[in-house]
Amino acid sequence: MKEPSVYIVSKQDVAHEALAEALKVEGYRVTMAPPGPETLESISTTLPEIAIIDMEGGDNGRLKLCRALKTNEGTRGISLLIASETDVGRSVWEGVNQWADDFLKKPLDHNELFARLRIHLRMHEYHMKLEKLVFFARKIYARDLEGIAQAMREEFTTFVRADRYSVFVAEEDGRKMRLLVHNHGEGEMDHMEVSLESSPIMAEARRSLKPVLETNFSGSSFNTGASREKYSDDFALCVPLYVGEDYLGALNLNGNQAGFFNRLNMDLLALIGEILSAAINNALRLETLRRLAITDGLTGLLNHRSFHERLSSEFERSRRFSTPLTCVMVDIDFFKKINDKHGHQSGDMILSSLATRLKRHLRKIDIVARYGGEEFALLLPQTAARDALVVAERIREDVGASRFETMGGKIKVTISLGIADSAGAGVLSGADLLNRADKAMYKAKKGGRDRSDIFEESV
Repeated sequence: MKEPSVYIVSKQDVAHEALAEALKVEGYRVTMAPPGPETLESISTTLPEIAIIDMEGGDNGRLKLCRALKTNEGTRGISLLIASETDVGRSVWEGVNQWADDFLKKPLDHNELFARLRIHLRMHEYHMKLEKLVFFARKIYARDLEGIAQAMREEFTTFVRADRYSVFVAEEDGRKMRLLVHNHGEGEMDHMEVSLESSPIMAEARRSLKPVLETNFSGSSFNTGASREKYSDDFALCVPLYVGEDYLGALNLNGNQAGFFNRLNMDLLALIGEILSAAINNALRLETLRRLAITDGLTGLLNHRSFHERLSSEFERSRRFSTPLTCVMVDIDFFKKINDKHGHQSGDMILSSLATRLKRHLRKIDIVARYGGEEFALLLPQTAARDALVVAERIREDVGASRFETMGGKIKVTISLGIADSAGAGVLSGADLLNRADKAMYKAKKGGRDRSDIFEESV
């Protein structure tokens, strides 16, 4: 850590030179200069932690210097100490009250001065951390989880000097935790998921909703026997992240090699915890709103509007790379009769169950949506109609061989499927592709239902 610096504005005499030497012995870097027009620029360039302005001889522009230092964006964080005899004029006292951080009575007692300087250094450090914290808070505000993780990577270690950190976000059940961001080494913990039962310190922070600090982790009840070779010592801190009664996750810190864990920094970490909690809560709410905007509330599949957006983008991609794209329309046979006989709640149960079955038969690159009512729509990129027919038949046979739960017991359900791909000369847009798949589905309906049909030009 660099030596703290003190800038003394005073005439150079034996007393001030002795003070400068005493400060150097205490480990300070000292700059001493008489008051003058260049002083403000000199201090702005040097940027000391502390400036001592000696008012001996009256104001002589020194109060103007104090005002400039405290109103300038680059120097206002400097701790400003005014030294003077007690019998100074009213204007000096007004300047002290308005601009100074402390008043030093002359003649100076060195031991008292050193004690006060140490206090101001701690306050200066805390002030600088708060400024960085405000910048950090602005950076993560209204961002998604990945944006929060990126801000943590870029800024967190500039004001938190623990050896290692990690942030976990709680899943919906509150018992499982997934890693959001860390500095434990590239790839070392990426995509980690843990249960609260496997991490006693996170479980305790979750239970108490208070930070848990352990200075002898290896000998504590939190130790699960996992290797701690990568940590410099046994310091561990877990800060719970929560808003109201909603538990959101945990911030973990390990290692005190930099001497970070003290009272002021514990207060700072409490603020960090609140800022992180608010940011994560905001991100999760935005994520939920985005998901609700694009998904069907009953089945969890893409909704009608989102499907058309994906259809348009997938169709353009298939044209750009000259790859086939197949659309499959799926309709539940006699669904109105099912609703009339078993009730709409039973119909909803069937729709939800069918959505699960459809996803089970599709690849990660495939797209499935609830198109409306009892109709579903599938998009199969890089797949021609004949290959899609194999998938469609597999789905149809699975549905037909199953029994679906309803309010009145299990019943048999069948589906009809229409298939069309982008290869035809008349397919100039995603809407054309969808229209052909829809026509093929109605052909399957007219052909007796419980079947799959591929679009043909004569349909």
